[in-house]
Amino acid sequence: MASSQAPAAPAKKQKAIWNAAQDDTLVVTMEEQKKLGLQSESGWKAAVWTAVAVVVNKEHPLDVLKNGEQCKTHLAGYLKDDYKTVKELLGMSGLGWDEGKGVVTADEHVWQALIKTNSSYGKWQTKPFPLYYQMAGLVSDVIATGDNVYCLEASSASYSSGRSSTAPEDSVEVNVNHDSDEEVTAATISKKRYKPESPEPS
Repeated sequence: MASSQAPAAPAKKQKAIWNAAQDDTLVVTMEEQKKLGLQSESGWKAAVWTAVAVVVNKEHPLDVLKNGEQCKTHLAGYLKDDYKTVKELLGMSGLGWDEGKGVVTADEHVWQALIKTNSSYGKWQTKPFPLYYQMAGLVSDVIATGDNVYCLEASSASYSSGRSSTAPEDSVEVNVNHDSDEEVTAATISKKRYKPESPEPS
């Protein structure tokens, strides 16, 4: 009597895990694809993601291999979201940028006021985002936010040398009165317009 064998279970797809080195390779490669004219107003051409995955896997052969869809999801989702948050923070009065460490800086009382309005800001007290200027160049044409789409005026070309730490436009001002004991609350945060300055020649 022939023994029946259960069908083999399909191989479990490995989850893509990204680190800083892979993020850098991904973004640099996307910059090269943009220079080749493979980015349009509606997005990236399909072949771009496959080509980018090949480069990421070649430069990081010991890590879990990525496919084009995973590269797309990571850049257009995770890294783009981080860029938008950092850009928002840099548009707030009282916050600055440490060029060497690639982190947002602010006094503790300013951070605490911001965290009260949005707890997700807390991680940015210590989390670096050294790809900020490069991501600005990749997403500066069009960013979709909800039902609105707006164009950014900043371009990574402005930061290719002598990067400026000046806050971008669409800023949010945190009004902190250092001479007052009044508690800083969400009501003290207001919108303002801000134009980025061009970096000084290096």
